[in-house]
Amino acid sequence: MDNQEVKYQDLQEKIALINEQITDLAQSCDGDCLKILHVLRELEATHRHVSDSFLNPALPTNRHRLYLLVRHMEEVGGWPYIPRMRLKSLCEKLLQEDEEE
Repeated sequence: MDNQEVKYQDLQEKIALINEQITDLAQSCDGDCLKILHVLRELEATHRHVSDSFLNPALPTNRHRLYLLVRHMEEVGGWPYIPRMRLKSLCEKLLQEDEEE
């Protein structure tokens, strides 16, 4: 295992710990949708902060580095995105529950 792989593995372990803590936090909300929504809003704000403060300044400044970034994205995964539940989806869920009752 080379030095780059060790650094990546260390990063993955740290992310896994943070993910576990976030999941525990969401579980501690005991199904209270307002509390869970607050957690999700904070995650979105953190995503925006990391993107604006750290990712954007680190983006490639030449074609070679851009090529490496695009190649990495194709191999590992695309651009990070936090999807939002659409109001329409929420309404459809409520209608479905009403029909089941």
